[in-house]
Amino acid sequence: MFRAILAISLAAVAAVASAQYLFWKPAKGHKPFTAIYGEVQVLVDYPGVYFCGCDWWPSAKAGGYTGIQDLRKQGKRIIFSVWDTGPDLHPQVIDHDPRVIVTRFKGEGRGAHSHMPYDWQFGHTYRFYATKRPDGTGANTVVTLYFYDEGQRRWAGEGRILSPNGDRHSVDTFGGELNSFLENLRDKNDKQFEKPKLALYRLWAGTNPDDLTLITSATGKAKWGTMNDSFFLAEGDDTALQQVIGATFAPGKSAKFGEPKVPLQIPDQAIPPDVIAALKALG
Repeated sequence: MFRAILAISLAAVAAVASAQYLFWKPAKGHKPFTAIYGEVQVLVDYPGVYFCGCDWWPSAKAGGYTGIQDLRKQGKRIIFSVWDTGPDLHPQVIDHDPRVIVTRFKGEGRGAHSHMPYDWQFGHTYRFYATKRPDGTGANTVVTLYFYDEGQRRWAGEGRILSPNGDRHSVDTFGGELNSFLENLRDKNDKQFEKPKLALYRLWAGTNPDDLTLITSATGKAKWGTMNDSFFLAEGDDTALQQVIGATFAPGKSAKFGEPKVPLQIPDQAIPPDVIAALKALG
C-alpha cells in the first residue's frame, strides 16, 4: 500500500531540479530568534550535493548558512558562511577551530566563508547550534556556530564571525524566511542527477537553549515531504527514490510527499535534556 501511494505522489512532483527547498513556518508572534538548533541526517548521497541545515535571511544583507557537503576528491566538510552587511561592511572570522579553512567568497553574494574537513557519515545525525550576540560595542554582531563532533564526543566551536551592524535589521537575528535545502552543484545534464539522494531535517529556534521550539510546519519546493517525524528533501529517479524511501521508512511512522505552497506538519518534539544542558554550557 505504501509503495503504491508513494508512486502516485512522486508522479505529481516537479521534474528533477538542481535544488530542493524547505521553507520553515514558525508560529506567529514569536520573539526574534537569536539561537537555532538543527539536525540533518543524510540517508543516501552522491558527491557534489550540499545539504544546508539552515539558511537565514537568504534575501537580505548579512544572511548566512551552515550545512554539510561531500565533494569526493576534496572530501567531506562542514560549511559556515555569512554575507557582507554592505559594500564596505565585511564580516570577519574572529575565532575558529584549528581544522577550519577561512576564505572570502563571491559569486552568489560576497562575504566570509569557512569550512572544516569532517568525515560525517550516512545515517548519522549532524547536529548544529548557532547563536547571535552583540559584541559589546553596539556596532557589531557575533554569529557563533557549534556542532557535535561525534569523533571527539563533544560540542566543538567551528567559528565565530563578526558582522558590522550598519543599518540592516537582518544582522542581529535569525530570520527572513528561514529555509533548508539540498543543492546539487553538478551540471544538470549529468546523469548522476538520477541517482537517489535523501536527507531528513529538523529545526528548533528561540533565544537560548531553554526556549528552543521545534518548527513543526513547512512548505517546500520540488521533492520534499515528511517522514519519520522529520521533514525530508530528495532528488533522483522516482523509481530509485521509491526503493530508498521504502527501505528507510520507520515502522509505525508515516511518509508523505508535499505539494508546492501547501504546508505539512510534523509532531512537536523536545530537545533531549542532556543536549539542552550541553548547549547551555557553551555560553
